[in-house]
Amino acid sequence: MRNASTKLAKYAVAIILTTLWGGAHAAGDSISISVHYGQKYLDQSDWEPVESQSEFGVGTTFQQPGMPFIWVGDLLLSSGSSSDYTSFPVPIKASGETTELSVGARKDLTEGSTKVFGQGGLLYISAKNKATNLATNISASDSGAALGLWLGGGLDAMVTPAISVGGLIRISRADAGSAIGGIHFGLYAAYHFLIGP
Repeated sequence: MRNASTKLAKYAVAIILTTLWGGAHAAGDSISISVHYGQKYLDQSDWEPVESQSEFGVGTTFQQPGMPFIWVGDLLLSSGSSSDYTSFPVPIKASGETTELSVGARKDLTEGSTKVFGQGGLLYISAKNKATNLATNISASDSGAALGLWLGGGLDAMVTPAISVGGLIRISRADAGSAIGGIHFGLYAAYHFLIGP
């Protein structure tokens, strides 16, 4: 991966999420805040033995009345580690992590309290990995960042007038000298409310 700073991603997260919140507040429309948990699967040839990583995240949406789509913003953080004594000639401890900031649009494909939806948009991914030779305690690390695209879909079910739960699958693609996107499977819970009159 090409060297890059993850500070840019953190600043971009703050700017975009603030913009989404401010736009919804100004419009007096519906907004949701969600928390995510799932798994991210990266390219095995680039990430073995940490190609499978646990993923946590937060998200927000907002929609104006009559708008045919819903604006979406997500921040997803994945990480994984492994002490691999079989794939390498020396004992290796490997770790890896990615940060995905995505913005885009969601379209409900069904109506009612349980909805099927599709979504997609643009994203910024930063990634870092590290390998340590446990015999010598010598480490090597690499990092990178890139812009890319994401696409996904899911199911959202209202369990109270303000709370919904759901599941989703998404694919993210970005190249920073190696593939830093992946396939995501996740569950989430969201709180929905209205802003304004």
